[in-house]
Amino acid sequence: MFCNQCGQKNPDNLIFCSNCGARLPLPVMRPVQQSPVYQQPVPPVNEQPMQQTLQEPKKKGGLKWLFFLLILVVVAAICIGVGIFIGKGNDDEEEYRNQYVESAEKSQETIVEVPENHEAERTVMVYMIGSNLESESGLGSQDIDEMLLAKSSDDFKIVVQTGGSRIWHNSKIKGGRVQRFEIRDNRLVELEDLGKVSMVETSTLTDFISFAKEKYPAREYVLVMWNHGGSVPIGFGSDELFEGELTDVEIGQAIKDADIHFDALIFNACEMCSLELFMAIKDNVDYVVAAESVVYGYGIYGSGIDYTSWINLAIDSEVSTQDYCEKILDDYVEFLDEIGSQGSMSVIRMDRVDEVYQAYIDYIKAVYEDLKDGDGYAAFVQARENCGIYEGTDAVDISTLAGKYENPYSTPLQNAVTNAVVRTKSDISYGHGITVYSPYHYADYYSLGRESFEKLDYDQAIIDFYDLFASKLLFYNDMLACAGDWYVEQEDSDGGTHGEEYELAYTGMGDYQAIALDEEDWELVKAVRMYVAQDLDEVNLRYLYGSANQYELDDNGYIKVAPPQYWLFINDYIPTSYCQSYTREDEEWYQINFVFAYVNGEEAYIRVDSNQDNPDGAVVGYYFCDFETDEYDEGHVFADDDIVQLAAVTYQDGDDEILPIGLELNGGELYAEFVPLKYGVGEEVLLFYEIEDVYGNLYSTEVTTASK
Repeated sequence: MFCNQCGQKNPDNLIFCSNCGARLPLPVMRPVQQSPVYQQPVPPVNEQPMQQTLQEPKKKGGLKWLFFLLILVVVAAICIGVGIFIGKGNDDEEEYRNQYVESAEKSQETIVEVPENHEAERTVMVYMIGSNLESESGLGSQDIDEMLLAKSSDDFKIVVQTGGSRIWHNSKIKGGRVQRFEIRDNRLVELEDLGKVSMVETSTLTDFISFAKEKYPAREYVLVMWNHGGSVPIGFGSDELFEGELTDVEIGQAIKDADIHFDALIFNACEMCSLELFMAIKDNVDYVVAAESVVYGYGIYGSGIDYTSWINLAIDSEVSTQDYCEKILDDYVEFLDEIGSQGSMSVIRMDRVDEVYQAYIDYIKAVYEDLKDGDGYAAFVQARENCGIYEGTDAVDISTLAGKYENPYSTPLQNAVTNAVVRTKSDISYGHGITVYSPYHYADYYSLGRESFEKLDYDQAIIDFYDLFASKLLFYNDMLACAGDWYVEQEDSDGGTHGEEYELAYTGMGDYQAIALDEEDWELVKAVRMYVAQDLDEVNLRYLYGSANQYELDDNGYIKVAPPQYWLFINDYIPTSYCQSYTREDEEWYQINFVFAYVNGEEAYIRVDSNQDNPDGAVVGYYFCDFETDEYDEGHVFADDDIVQLAAVTYQDGDDEILPIGLELNGGELYAEFVPLKYGVGEEVLLFYEIEDVYGNLYSTEVTTASK
């Protein structure tokens, strides 16, 4: 098609002109992406300190520690196999498993002969690293059962390599070993036992692809990568018997070494929908199905894709690659609706990835010029802070970033993403199809992430920008021990400070108090947090309700010191909770809260997700944790027989303690509500505010009272 504006000839199905970015004239056959998200506007920036509210550094105590909890809890999540949890309770999961009993028993029949080579229409290769997803929850076995239930045909082959798990929930699959199987006539047929082999080595993946290609030649090939994920710098894959992971570059190299071209690459793994991965595989793959967000399943991560459904469609050779890729997407979104959760998954065309990359270079070059001039750091930090969080990673949606930090190249970049994304389904406001690695929350891991930039031969402008930005992040957060030889020397400018703690004064406004921040102050604000508590005088106990990033501005743009109207209740109790993440675009918003509790006698954080469609929120699972170190595990879904006791952070005679509250509850009966706040004893509530600026300075108010 030709562009009406510049005359450029464009490939079919493009939505925007690849030359000038104008909307193309032909009808759009696929849904286009939503506009970039915008959150609460922040005034323009400069880098002057908070002169009006600044006092001498003062050591703070009391509630201050909870602020650090907010940071440390998130940092604890960065590890291979980062995970949460979501799904149905044990009864539903048992029903889900029981429906496969017959097929699972049938699969135990032993057939040892390897079939003669026959060129099929399609061969699906499933590279399944079981890890704790299988050993703890049997999610790999569940998905194999789904494959066993699908239709079969001599022209459609499925070959599976299993490994990476100490225990398997299918009796034909051995723990601690790597095996190869064919799914033939609804049976699991063992082909090879490779013994104890690492599934997170490039050569292992290459060898499996080469084996499947030789034994099961086909007109089209599909690769399924099954396990934990996180893209740069986390990589893909966690093997319970071997250390390491497969990086995006190594996945691309493994495919290249196998001398094969895949019609589709499907990631049944979290957070693998990244530009870095696509740049590594684009020359050997046509379509990719991957999620920007976590991939939920029955239990913890990993089992959200309905294999029976898409295989039954793909077994028809007349069905296109794009059709069965989109079927995976549709089924997954239906599953998320069923369990009341949210996610973001996309189908991407690899032949349009280069356009995204080139547009990203132009965009980053302009951002880099701002950063070098000294005017862009505060604005970019504020933009990056408002881009949303993908669990435990430094991935950021490209379109969202381009919309939050705008320059003349934002729209061309967003158009290029829209052209590459065949389809995306996202009920996360900041999910629009493709992420990039953008060090921010975990700048101390940048040296590791930077290796991908170098191995992918990224444009030097991208590397230079992130070298400078990461250098500033490490400097202002006192983490220079994590810097590499790429570090760019930094120093405080104009007499400013970083990493200091200050007392923040209240201003009387007649019938209320306020925190008086002028326009220059707001130019530096990174985050505002309000803490809520109440004193129970009869027992000399201070009861912390928790923290939120909610606050009210008066007509002067000052923060009005006023108690929140609504708070998170669990089964009519008020345990201590805090907002882990909150994003908003116009009327759409998404919030994650963590709640203190004991589950089966162990310390835990309960996770509650809410949005505009479900403002009361949903209890989606829990993490076993250590309250003292703030480290937590990969997460669990509640079972009906789990014993839950909610907990609260309390202060008595200067000592803090986390105490269980209320009656014991069963895991299956938990529910969340955001309802008008009840203060229990008395009518006054205690409030305390913390403001963090872009340079890591922390401004804290004294505890004050406010009327209900």
